[in-house]
Amino acid sequence: MKKITIAIDGHSSCGKSTMAKALARKIGYVYVDTGAMYRAVTLFALRHGMIDADGRVDEQTLEASMDQVKVSSMLKPEPPKPVSMARMWSTTSVAWRCRRMSAP
Repeated sequence: MKKITIAIDGHSSCGKSTMAKALARKIGYVYVDTGAMYRAVTLFALRHGMIDADGRVDEQTLEASMDQVKVSSMLKPEPPKPVSMARMWSTTSVAWRCRRMSAP
């Protein structure tokens, strides 16, 4: 059987990850948390002043700085199927990151 890539879209906190993990486990696919990758880039842009108070992103500067974004990924064995985990190394508190990244 040929494997395909499945992408799931939807509103925040609607259960996309929960459903995607269950589906991946059921059909023998690896779940990749791409949301974590996007949040890592957002955190980098916030920490480097590339997002202004109105939420506008300095896209040119961010794109030129992408070689500085350090995101690592690893397969985490989670029975019965592996899960891909992405992480950005950060010294910022979790509370600060959640507050800043969920602000309107």
